[in-house]
Amino acid sequence: LVTVAGLSLADETDFSDEACFQAALKGETSVSDLIINADGSTQIRIGAPLWQHGQRGLKIMGAVITSMDGEILSQIVEALQVSENSTAYIIDRQGNVIAHKDRKLVTSRTNAIKDAQTDQSLAELAELEQKMLEGEAGFGEYEYEGQNRLLAYAPIPHTNGWCLAVTAPKADFMEQTLYGIYTTIGLVALTMVLGTVAAVLMANRIARPVNACAKRLALVAEGDL
Repeated sequence: LVTVAGLSLADETDFSDEACFQAALKGETSVSDLIINADGSTQIRIGAPLWQHGQRGLKIMGAVITSMDGEILSQIVEALQVSENSTAYIIDRQGNVIAHKDRKLVTSRTNAIKDAQTDQSLAELAELEQKMLEGEAGFGEYEYEGQNRLLAYAPIPHTNGWCLAVTAPKADFMEQTLYGIYTTIGLVALTMVLGTVAAVLMANRIARPVNACAKRLALVAEGDL
């Protein structure tokens, strides 16, 4: 519980500068940016207004702020699987990765938009993530490390500009199509081989007696009656 001055009633910790507290004073419920602690652990804070008599719309008497382990975000996205090799992740309003199955990308605050300034291979991904930061929802394609990948993205409501993205190799979705194409090619090739064999057998059945007759006539012409 936090007073309108931003001080915790428990130990007088000052939350006045935190965005989730300031949003609570405006009557909004919000989620903070990801907090990375010195030991590498992560946290997020959720703030909500404390209304007089518990009735929304009356005077705001303070705020309720709760802290959660930021690991829960990565656990959620890790469970999102749209194909065998797909990956889901969340970025904040600055473009920093705040949830990913690879936790190192979270603790190192990986940012494709910033990294693309020195690494051209990230240019296509950075362009898509820039659209994410602008609050758009959509779909795109990019190339990374020689692999064509698909990316679907959408903003996460009631957060501080967070956006969810799901990416997967294009090959994951083309597998069944390619299987069908290869199967068709194989059947066509097999049909051609069988047709050729059948044609050769038929030709031999016709050619043998013709050749025998021709040889016999040649012997007759030589006087062998």
